[in-house]
Amino acid sequence: MSKRSFNIDGYVYIRADLVRADEVDLNAHASRIIQAVSSVALVQASAITGRGRRHPLTLARAACVFMMYENGLSWSAIGRVLGRHHSSVMAYRERFFEPETERMVEAAKQRLKGAA
Repeated sequence: MSKRSFNIDGYVYIRADLVRADEVDLNAHASRIIQAVSSVALVQASAITGRGRRHPLTLARAACVFMMYENGLSWSAIGRVLGRHHSSVMAYRERFFEPETERMVEAAKQRLKGAA
């Protein structure tokens, strides 16, 4: 742990923010998912977490949400990572099984496997 963080009862305190220790790992994994999806979707990672609502971005967000949920993040945690309310994130569920989303998820998974 760095000088800016310390561990008490399973919680990690980082710069006065209270974050569960396991959530720190999940957030790091969420960042890798966003990077993989952004490279597959040919959009910037910052755009995925941004406010844009055009088709390539919403498709990339749906793929990120699917992969993050599949990897154990809660709806609230996904919302925090993407800068949205958990109910907004849950609305992406209807796009999970669209062929475009499925192709993007599979391509991003392959990219993550190649990076490991």
